[in-house]
Amino acid sequence: MQAISCFNKKDSLLDIVKGTAATLALFVAYSMLIFAGPLAGIFAPFPVLYYTLKGGRWAGVAIIFLATLVIYFISPAGALLYFLQCGLFSFLLAEFLSAGNGAARAITGTIGLELLSLLACATVY
Repeated sequence: MQAISCFNKKDSLLDIVKGTAATLALFVAYSMLIFAGPLAGIFAPFPVLYYTLKGGRWAGVAIIFLATLVIYFISPAGALLYFLQCGLFSFLLAEFLSAGNGAARAITGTIGLELLSLLACATVY
């Protein structure tokens, strides 16, 4: 499944800004709101997933990088939490889906690699 590349660089930059703003809003709601936070946390990776599938791998990487950078200036621990929970998950899921895997195989592979990365971080810590 190829990314749709029928838009220009201006649209690509606008998509990166919109994706970054959407994922930041959902992640901030996840980390700050008591009752609506868990629901927002479920949807926080999806803007990156959408714009990665729409604009290609580098659009997703740019959104994850910008969101992690913005969160880092607020809270370095929050940036690590965002990257491990939302950024890595959305990037891996987009890669598995764009490789032509089915939904079940994509989710299983994503969760498996996410678990391995979290275990590696816990071991290093």
